[in-house]
Order: sequence, then structure tokens, then C-alpha cells
Amino acid sequence: MNGGGHLPNRTKHSDTFISPWIDRFSLISLTILGIISIPIIDSILDGWFGSWSLEVTICGLIVTIPLLATYIGKLYARAKS
Repeated sequence: MNGGGHLPNRTKHSDTFISPWIDRFSLISLTILGIISIPIIDSILDGWFGSWSLEVTICGLIVTIPLLATYIGKLYARAKS
């Protein structure tokens, strides 16, 4: 088990250390922005979903926020390497 190769469609990043704090900071800041924007998004979606607009908003933010935070972290890692 020596010398395992890279995974398919993956590039080798440089040997620089990339801190996980960028991922953590982006996740926390996007979560705070999501919580602040819940009433605004809820009022926008109220015309389409009626009484379900709050649930749709929360489910959408639960899916969207981690995806955006991961994207920001990967973008930073690519820019740094």
C-alpha cells in the first residue's frame, strides 16, 4: 500500500497549509445572514407557497448555506494553491 495515486479528476494541490478557519468563518457568516434574511425570503415566497413559505424558506436555507460555504472554501483553496 505504498504510493497511492490521486483520485480521478483531482489535481494535486501545492504543499501549502490551508486553514479550515475560512470554511468555518464562511459557514458562520452565511448562517447569520440566512437567519437575518428569513423574514424577507418568507415574505417573497408567501405568494407562491402560502402558509408553507416559512418551511420552504428554512429547508432551502438548510440546503443552500452549506453548499455556498463549501464553494467559498474550495474557491479560496484553489486561489491559495
